[in-house]
Amino acid sequence: MLAKIVTLAVLSAGLTSVQAQEQTVESAQKFLEQVLTSLRADTRMTQNRHGKISPSRRYGDIKKVESVARCQTKITVSYDRHISAYDTDMVPNQSGRLVRGEWGPWTGAYTLDATKLTEVSVPEKSKNTIRVHTTDNSETVVFIGTAESLVARVAFAMDFLRQKCDATAATGF
Repeated sequence: MLAKIVTLAVLSAGLTSVQAQEQTVESAQKFLEQVLTSLRADTRMTQNRHGKISPSRRYGDIKKVESVARCQTKITVSYDRHISAYDTDMVPNQSGRLVRGEWGPWTGAYTLDATKLTEVSVPEKSKNTIRVHTTDNSETVVFIGTAESLVARVAFAMDFLRQKCDATAATGF
């Protein structure tokens, strides 16, 4: 009888430590480091063949994710060759005729600064997409994945970072 009680006590203590995993800024960043490479990102910034940086809406593969400071996560995104779909990206070809811009291949880094996030959302009609907005009310990065459950967990971690890294949170409002 005593052996059963000891066994139950040991088992329940083990479950309690697993269940009580504390959510911190550091653990959220570690989670993003572990899973974000399974999503794709649209940082809206690409480099054209002329070496200029220009906004573009397309998805690249997330190659590396690393915490660079508390509340800051560096995301390295690799883009394949791309022909722009936007008239604003028209560039002259060798004969001077305007053609759609050619982009990539290109790899660049984006820093997700949680101190500047205003909203992290998963649209109702597109549950495999995360939209991240910053203090200037612009959509700065969009993440897309195939598994809605993973996208929901990533969005939760990003929103957790937004809340915990908000410098104005100490005011109580």
